[in-house]
Amino acid sequence: MTSPAGCEHPAVTSDAHRLAARISDATLAFHDVLTIYLGERLGLYDDLGRHGPSTAAELAARTGTHARYVREWLEQQATAEVLGCADPAAPPEERRFFLSPASAEVLTDRESLLWSAARPRSLVALAQKLPMLLEAFRSGRGITDGTEDARTAQGDLGRAAFLRQLATEWLPATRGGPASPRSRTPASRTRGGRSGACSPERGGTPTARPTLPGGRERSVKTERTGPAAFTVEFESEAELEAEARANLSAGGLRLPTREKLAIFAKLQLLLRLARGGAVPATATVVAPLPDGFALHVEGDAAALADALRDAPEEPGEEVLEEAGDAEDPVARESVWDRLRGLGRVEKLLLAAKADRVERMILAQDSDPQVLYSLLKNPRLTADEVIRIAKSPFLSFQTAEAMMKSTQWFSNLEVRVALIHNAKTPPAFALRILPTLPESEVRNISRGAATSMALKVAALKKLQGFT
Repeated sequence: MTSPAGCEHPAVTSDAHRLAARISDATLAFHDVLTIYLGERLGLYDDLGRHGPSTAAELAARTGTHARYVREWLEQQATAEVLGCADPAAPPEERRFFLSPASAEVLTDRESLLWSAARPRSLVALAQKLPMLLEAFRSGRGITDGTEDARTAQGDLGRAAFLRQLATEWLPATRGGPASPRSRTPASRTRGGRSGACSPERGGTPTARPTLPGGRERSVKTERTGPAAFTVEFESEAELEAEARANLSAGGLRLPTREKLAIFAKLQLLLRLARGGAVPATATVVAPLPDGFALHVEGDAAALADALRDAPEEPGEEVLEEAGDAEDPVARESVWDRLRGLGRVEKLLLAAKADRVERMILAQDSDPQVLYSLLKNPRLTADEVIRIAKSPFLSFQTAEAMMKSTQWFSNLEVRVALIHNAKTPPAFALRILPTLPESEVRNISRGAATSMALKVAALKKLQGFT
């Protein structure tokens, strides 16, 4: 129903203006979110922080990006007052852009509580899921798990808080004092229906002891294997899933132990699944707990659980025959422990000539260069290449080597593993798509894509587009 001309209600008009202004402001703010996302993911802020005032050509050359796009981005960042321009009157190609001390702290200093460069990742992760959400609204079906941006943003944003506040503020506040309002928040009101036990973003600490279905307490086994090394063994996948939900998803890990450890000490961990494989990790001690210590896990902690589930079983008898002593359990342990104790350079040298047992263990390494060096091993089998293609630690260099190898790229399972790996560069995934059978393309179009560009390309292919 409309009002006669000239009879608009003042309050309605005022409210409409406010809403329009609010939407306009939010849209402009989201533009900033998108451009900051580009700068953080392409390493442009970090490079400017290291090298100081730079032209677009210099910045592009150092980061492997295109100078024209970088110049447009720099101009926008200067206009938005995120970056400074040392000589705005100079020709566009000669203008030098820089990070002010304040911008450097917010955008490059990952130890600062003000570091915010990863926040846009969270919003972009939501935007990446919107087409699937639209389809879910129409069909009633669910949507797939979060993207790499969603997983890494939460862990990266929580790191500084863990290192600076967990031991000095949060834990002391819980000892003998009343629970804070946030700690009393019902589980039904927390993200995902649970209060993350190790997530600063959720207001919790790793003092809670997550339980398994049925109310059973978890019983993680730990063993000190060196001055700064531990093995952490999960009894079952259910136990691993409980730890992933409570702590790993937020970048943390509970280490049950009676050993004495120094706060901020660096630890080398080997995460194991009973009767399964193992995955190495590096962590920092951030706080004491009643039954052990709270750790901050470096890198993508959430991906460790997936890597552990996908890891091959610890070398068995049939594999150890190649090592020379299949029936001796001491031999099995010695190979495992010997490789775990090697330094980075030693692993890189060994990878190119490793035997089958050593290759199986090295393929689980979290160092992307070790995986790349394994590809140079002439005895590498197709199954091992597929395992590397699925690794959460896959690098651009390793993916590129697989793409260039006729022997490996001709293997359908290798191509499928690469296209479903979130670490595979989108450009590579788009090149793989036309080589897949229709059933696999249809699977990608229905939500198994690692990027929106890949899903769109899959839909177009199904519709007859090239």
